[in-house]
Amino acid sequence: MQSRLFFQENIDQYLFVVIPGLQDFREKHPNGDTVWDFILSYKISKEQTLSLNVDNAFNEEYLVIPGFLAEQRKFSLQYAVRF
Repeated sequence: MQSRLFFQENIDQYLFVVIPGLQDFREKHPNGDTVWDFILSYKISKEQTLSLNVDNAFNEEYLVIPGFLAEQRKFSLQYAVRF
C-alpha cells in the first residue's frame, strides 16, 4: 500500500485565465489530493508470483499539472516467472 500527495503550491496567475475551471478546482481541493495505490501479491511457488496492482484505488480526481487531470483508477494483473 502506498499513498502519494499531489499539491501544486505555486501556479502562474495567467493559467487561471487561460484554463477554464482551474480556480474552481483549486477551491474544491485546497490541500491537494492523496492518491492510494495497492499491490496484492501471491507467491505461487519459488519461481512464480501473481500480483494485482490497483493505481488510484479510490478514483481520486487530481491534477498532475494545471489543466491536466491524472489517470482514473487502473487495475493490472501480473504473472511473473523467474528462471
